[in-house]
Amino acid sequence: MLDNTTLIIPTVAIGNVPQLATDLLIHTYLFQKVRVLSGRYLYPFASPRDTTGAAADGVSYSLELYYCKTLNVATIQQRSPVLSGHLGNFVKEVILPLIESEKFARVVILDSSDAGLLMRDTPWDEYFGARAPEDAQTPSTFELYETEINLSLTARLGGLKLHSDELSLEEEKLQHSSLYTRFVMRGLRELSALGTDASHVLKVTALLTYVYEGDNFRDAEALASKVVDVLQLESAQWLKPVSWEGVYGQRTIPDSMEEGIFG
Repeated sequence: MLDNTTLIIPTVAIGNVPQLATDLLIHTYLFQKVRVLSGRYLYPFASPRDTTGAAADGVSYSLELYYCKTLNVATIQQRSPVLSGHLGNFVKEVILPLIESEKFARVVILDSSDAGLLMRDTPWDEYFGARAPEDAQTPSTFELYETEINLSLTARLGGLKLHSDELSLEEEKLQHSSLYTRFVMRGLRELSALGTDASHVLKVTALLTYVYEGDNFRDAEALASKVVDVLQLESAQWLKPVSWEGVYGQRTIPDSMEEGIFG
């Protein structure tokens, strides 16, 4: 069903920006849920189905797969973090088997990292230019890494290692990416090395945005817009799901004893 499509994978990273950007893509382009993926290595999660309008029947789970036939794009939505110490198992037993079984033409990994790393690695005058520091604003900054991997259909996932202490970063642009992104990249390369044939060429894109933790809605819109640009999709007005309401202090302040200060 999903052969030769593009798969978007949001990592769980700073500000939850990849998940928020994925929300925008799903609801704006009317992606349909096609599968609930295994949440074995994720914290338990279930909630009412998210919508952009009136409440809808159904349940949202920790890990789901969505597809938009019009765009020929699929996306994972992950609503719960990976259990501590099980990231390698999660990538090896859930994410990589999905990529291998569906024969995607392209995988796009969305990631976010601390914007403070930019200032740490860049001279002050180069970062801010001639502007006074108090007037300067951090620009929306992205890093894009693309490669092609020859996946083998004879490779066996059981041969993968994916230990963090064995991880070797060959791509300089991934130095600030999350371990999640690096595990996916490492796993795909190991799959290629384990096989004896190279019958499927997979294009892999890692898209990293630098943000500060806080109100990250605009960061999510910027990342979603970057995805639209990278995949050359038709732009649209972003539709925000109901789950965004009341986040980051946007709810009305409680004004009654019944609601309480934490209502």
